[in-house]
Amino acid sequence: MSDRDEASLVEHFQAAASLWERGCRGEALTAAEHKGFHRLARDRFYTFVLSVNHSQAQGDGAKIDSLVRSLVLDLDQSPGLKAEWYVSEWADASFGELVTAGLEALER
Repeated sequence: MSDRDEASLVEHFQAAASLWERGCRGEALTAAEHKGFHRLARDRFYTFVLSVNHSQAQGDGAKIDSLVRSLVLDLDQSPGLKAEWYVSEWADASFGELVTAGLEALER
């Protein structure tokens, strides 16, 4: 990899990290930035679903509980990410219902 390619890659990841931080905080984003943040949020939620499915296949209920608690805490501390959760297809599906219930319990 050339120095130029490496610098370009570093720049890409720095921009994505900045977008992730601003989006999670719930800062105002441009339409293009919101689209990018939406994709990042979907990746986070999809990773959660894959991890839960793997843990379920392994019969590891404790790991599932840990994954749910972890996502609930992430969402509770990240208003922009929480907003994305509520409009995602996973919020009301399978183990997503446990996450949504956990969020609602924290809001009381």
